[in-house]
Amino acid sequence: MKYVANNLVDGEEIRHIAKLHWFMYVFHVFLMFFLIGFVTVLGPIIRQISTEIVVTNRRVIVKVGLISRNVMEMNLQKVESVSVRQGIWGRILGFGTVAEVGSGGSIEAVTHVADPLAFRKACHEQGEG
Repeated sequence: MKYVANNLVDGEEIRHIAKLHWFMYVFHVFLMFFLIGFVTVLGPIIRQISTEIVVTNRRVIVKVGLISRNVMEMNLQKVESVSVRQGIWGRILGFGTVAEVGSGGSIEAVTHVADPLAFRKACHEQGEG
């Protein structure tokens, strides 16, 4: 949460923090036990540790990456819709892909978000206020 906390503007407050779901490890754990070894699990561990997904009272901020960094910021007034895609495992285990559609048709998607419906709800609640 260090990146987001250091980049909040005056008067901006964090209203929701989303996390990546543990299900993203399943394939890599399978590989670890049956094929390659511990190295296959390092990627998801680093991704989970280095990902920050936050809804503030003004914008949505998604930061991914440890060494190379990809940051997506969208003002809540520019968010036209937030869609959630969940497969059967996502519905059972509580994770999904969240895609934000901004004005101008820009789409930003994040996979393996834990409790994606809470994230969507937080976006809608802050967008109304």
